[in-house]
Amino acid sequence: MVNLIIREEVQQYIKADATASIGSDGLMGDKVLTISPGTSSEFIVKDNATIASNEAVELEDLMKNLKKSVDNAQIITNQLSQFSYKINNGKGALNKVLTDEEFANSIQKILNNLQMSSDEFLLFSKNINDKNGSLHKLMTSPDYSNSIKKTLDNLEKSTTQFDIFTQKLNSNQGVLSKLVTNERLAISLDSTLTNIEKGSKNLLEIEEAAKHNFFLRGYFRKQKKAEEKRKKKLKTLLKTKGY
Repeated sequence: MVNLIIREEVQQYIKADATASIGSDGLMGDKVLTISPGTSSEFIVKDNATIASNEAVELEDLMKNLKKSVDNAQIITNQLSQFSYKINNGKGALNKVLTDEEFANSIQKILNNLQMSSDEFLLFSKNINDKNGSLHKLMTSPDYSNSIKKTLDNLEKSTTQFDIFTQKLNSNQGVLSKLVTNERLAISLDSTLTNIEKGSKNLLEIEEAAKHNFFLRGYFRKQKKAEEKRKKKLKTLLKTKGY
């Protein structure tokens, strides 16, 4: 314990919660007693009162702490040096990111793709939460889900029926299958169509010759006049109705 004699004009600035500590006058100077006055809300310290004190900081302790800090700084400096050497001379991913432009561009593309995926997932989430959207209805509306299920069932039935149709087509038994796969039948059908075309042409030639025949000429003239009269009557009717 240290006993102090303090002048009255100084005592008024020292509060009951003041603290005392022993320091030094400069780094290598003499020891001095320092009093922190305390807060203004406390009462002034009374005569023969005791105030708290802080443990003095010895110069030796400061030097020890300083030496530890210097040693730690040296260790950190060595580690940073090794780290920098590995970055500049190594073959790891960090070295590639810092020195290999192509690798850095690849990393950038991956990050861009992740950003795009994140944006698309955000849009997907919004579509799910959109009450008017098809995806939201599919996940929450039983009627909509049943409608989709019926559509898929009908599609499956159509696929089954088409499969049966293709099997029959490939069975070489039906007419359509023979038309597709039987070369002799196809040639025969082609010949038949050619003969029909020739027959139709011959009929047209016979009809044209009959028009010039002396005995049949009057008949075809009457037919022609009747056709013209029918067309004229139809034209008049269309004009009357405003067409």
